[in-house]
Parts: sequence; C-alpha cells; structure tokens
Amino acid sequence: MYCNNVEGLLKKLGVFEYNPNDWQLFIESCKRSLYCVLLYNGNAFGSIPLGHLTTLKEKFSEIKSVLEKISYYERNWIICVDLKMVGFLLALQCGYSKFPCFLCLWDSRARAQHWIKQDWPVREELVPGEKNLQAHPLVERSKIILCWVS
Repeated sequence: MYCNNVEGLLKKLGVFEYNPNDWQLFIESCKRSLYCVLLYNGNAFGSIPLGHLTTLKEKFSEIKSVLEKISYYERNWIICVDLKMVGFLLALQCGYSKFPCFLCLWDSRARAQHWIKQDWPVREELVPGEKNLQAHPLVERSKIILCWVS
C-alpha cells in the first residue's frame, strides 16, 4: 500500500500549502515490513504515512521500487534512516564486506590496523563496482540524515 499523490493527501488532511523543503521522509524496515512516513519540520503537523509494505524483502531493488512508487525523485525530500537503510540507499554491499563504511574507506579486513590506524581516507566518490558499491546510489549522500530508532 502506498500513496504517490502527496499534495492531494495533504489537502485532504488540511495542509493546503505544500513545500517539499518543509518535509522529511522517514523510512524504517525490518524483516517483515517496510514503512515510509512523511514528517513535518517543526512538528506543526503529525506524521503522514506514505507507504507500508508487508511482503517486502530487504533488497536494493525493492527499496528502489518503493522510492519510485511514492514519487520520491519528483519531490527530493531529506530522508531520515538508520544505518542499515543507509547501506541500501547508497547501494553498498551487505554482509561481511571489506569496505562497509559509507563515510570512509575503513578496511574491515585489515585486522592489524584496527587498533593502530585511527584516520581512514574519506570516501569521496561512489563508483559502482569499486569499494563494495553494487550500483549507483538511490539518493545523494547529502539527502540522508541518520536517526536513532529504539
């Protein structure tokens, strides 16, 4: 279930002036479901559910499909997610990968360097096929905000 007519939904809920810069997209997933909620900056409005998928598998292609269905690329909201979802949005390889960090080129297999080396090079580019990047990222890194969900 999803909604791609955000402006129409907001008008029905009583929000008549829509500015995409005033809203953030919150995405949360678990093994059984994924949901997308629109949050207003400043808490003047409650959260607006945009999508809830119960048969979703946690895969890059499924996340891409969800973003297309809710028309994310037309609105280009800031996205609030946890670390696992950052990996999906930036198309990082899952599992025991050599370069798991989305910020730097931390080599998780360089065991001898883990307690010695403190500064790892910054991940400048996201090039598919290099440094555990599987495809082109779904969103720009600057559009992602980390949030803590407990």
